[in-house]
Amino acid sequence: MLRTVFALAITIAAGLLIIILLLKTGLSDSQQSAQQRYQLSHFAKLSASNSIKLTELARQYVVTLQPSYKKQYYELVNQIEGTEPWLDGRKKSYIDRLKEFNVNEQELALLNKSNSLSLQLVSTEEQAFQLVSSFAGQSPSLLNTSESKQWVQAIGLLTDKGYMDEVAKIQTPVQEFLAAVENSSLQEVMNNNNRVANLSLISIVMVLVIITILILCYLQLEKRV
Repeated sequence: MLRTVFALAITIAAGLLIIILLLKTGLSDSQQSAQQRYQLSHFAKLSASNSIKLTELARQYVVTLQPSYKKQYYELVNQIEGTEPWLDGRKKSYIDRLKEFNVNEQELALLNKSNSLSLQLVSTEEQAFQLVSSFAGQSPSLLNTSESKQWVQAIGLLTDKGYMDEVAKIQTPVQEFLAAVENSSLQEVMNNNNRVANLSLISIVMVLVIITILILCYLQLEKRV
């Protein structure tokens, strides 16, 4: 009888060990989900900030006529397109880097749209660059009448309502993506937390069963003595 009881206790203890290992895995999964949620949010915001940065650099170049701003502008464009390395040294387009997070097609489409809209503005910005290309590097105060007219026209291309409306459109898919990621990540974290809670409850019950078995075994041994 006692052998059977002890065998049962050992079996339950082995099951408890498996549950502890599953708990450890569940906690690790929860941490990974939270970390990926943070990284995705940061990466999504990078699309919006890249667009803002390109707009700033384009305007700074056209207004000041300093070539250094144009150089920075194209460095960022090339990074987004994957032809120039990012700060981590990798040459990968923004979308290819995004795919590394295993986002679903619907979420990917949102940021792809934002990224595409941002790159579409490049054509408008390049039109402005072309207008000032013949006198870039000069001081705006030294431009002749014809050059000043072209300079003002270039600035107008990057400040009119049509341009600003296109800039605003870039932010909308980013916000939609953040909302979608927030919902899916939150659901995943909740599922992992529920799994951990259930396993914890089962482990408590198993511990109580083992304690009960040990008490019964002790009482049985006391009777024999």
